[in-house]
Amino acid sequence: FVDMHVTKSAAIKSDTETDEKKLSPHSDEPSHLSHQRDVFDSMSSFFSSDDATPPEVVPVMKYLASSIVGSMVDAAEGGRTTRNARRLERARSAAAREGDNSSFDEGSVELEEPKTEFDLLDVACGTGALWPFLLDAADEKEGVEILRVRGVDLSPGMIEKAGKYAEKVLADKESRKGSGGTHSIEVECGDFVETVRTDEERAAAAASAAAKEEGDDEEEAEAARFAGKFDAVVMNACFGNFFDTGSATDAAAASLSPDGVWCVTHPLGAAFVDKLHDEDPSTVPHRLPQTPADFDDLCLNRPLRPLAFAERTPVGGGDGGAPVYFAAARRTSDRATENVLRFRGPVASGYGRGGKKLGFPTANLPASLFADALSDVDAGVYLGWAVVEGGEEGERGRNVPHKAVVNVGYSPTFAGSENPEKIVEAHLIVADGEEPGDFYGEAMRLSLCGYLRPEKKFPSFPALVEQITNDRDDARKALDGAPYSFFGAEDPFVSDAGTEWIGGDGGDGAASWEFRSLRDALTVKK
Repeated sequence: FVDMHVTKSAAIKSDTETDEKKLSPHSDEPSHLSHQRDVFDSMSSFFSSDDATPPEVVPVMKYLASSIVGSMVDAAEGGRTTRNARRLERARSAAAREGDNSSFDEGSVELEEPKTEFDLLDVACGTGALWPFLLDAADEKEGVEILRVRGVDLSPGMIEKAGKYAEKVLADKESRKGSGGTHSIEVECGDFVETVRTDEERAAAAASAAAKEEGDDEEEAEAARFAGKFDAVVMNACFGNFFDTGSATDAAAASLSPDGVWCVTHPLGAAFVDKLHDEDPSTVPHRLPQTPADFDDLCLNRPLRPLAFAERTPVGGGDGGAPVYFAAARRTSDRATENVLRFRGPVASGYGRGGKKLGFPTANLPASLFADALSDVDAGVYLGWAVVEGGEEGERGRNVPHKAVVNVGYSPTFAGSENPEKIVEAHLIVADGEEPGDFYGEAMRLSLCGYLRPEKKFPSFPALVEQITNDRDDARKALDGAPYSFFGAEDPFVSDAGTEWIGGDGGDGAASWEFRSLRDALTVKK
């Protein structure tokens, strides 16, 4: 296979030679994609033959399919469990506020039912080698009733054969299992990354129209063909072929629904991809992430939380299993920021909206002191850690880290009374007994290390309150885990608030700031 891969690639590169120079398929994205298309068109007959999936690889394909479907279903169920727990807690709190906690009935709360239908995107699907194994895994996984597979591939030759194979797989599944055609497979020809880019452009245009009251959220959602549509995005035996693996990862994250899973797989393992890369880097310009730490690093500044990393299967290949590559990550509501944003300054009075109107009191940093710092900070909702300095020794809520969800922006929902300038509004998520009370005028340290969403104008105050509640709960949960927990427990800026600190990027002893690489901070930790 490697020899054929190299031979086909070399022949295609030879056809592109000119008298002046030899064009490199990897020199820019269009030429790279053209090269990929030509190589895999020429190899489509091999990939549609039995030789592409020899008997010794079948147990590995079963393992991969089972791992993909299992991760997808388990992540969906985990998300449902979290959302239902939040609904119950909110209903219980509402009953307590109304003095009716003793008669609270959990059965009266409408809860989300288990998911039974799933959508999976097979990126660079080739001729569909993974499909029969995926459908079998879906039938074997409890709770899955319908699996809808969509395959996309750059190669017209591959897609032509994939369409015929999809019909065969579904017909065979129906005849063997009597499934009545509940599963489905659709195929389309195109570049995955470009499709998602187009999605994002359409969605941005629809969002802009909605902001101008020329459209609505439904139009924004309908504008996207892939964005947010899939419970799983699978990149099997293709990740090393992308022009830019970072863009491919971003496209995968954008295509996932909340709690959806992204799976990077190869039935022959990372060493096989290394060999392809060494022999034919123009077609396979990248290696797979070599270690769990490499995969974690790929996910770090993206809304992806690593779930699994395996390099050998528990079946086949003798006692040690067979070589394989399986890495999975779950779509999250948050992503780590590129930089840790550190602010220190006196808490100022705000616009009287957070606590009085919304029920979420905020500690604001003076806009006049931080205007320069905020000029290049995107408006949006962040998460991080806050410390209120000072007070008497042992005074409640002082000099201890508090989780925080923070809005940086203009509060556009308050029509006619938007903030005239970008401000920082921090809602401290305090533990019982640690409420710091009134601390206007006192110094507060704020460390922002995660991003939740862009700032948005909501149609009503109830809609805004519901979203803020979700933001708070998402931040509270996320801050318990990596990488955010480090900045609350081990970063001296937060954990050692008794030590004098003046930010290195601007300000003075009264108010200052600095932005430092989050990745570097974690590297120092390691």
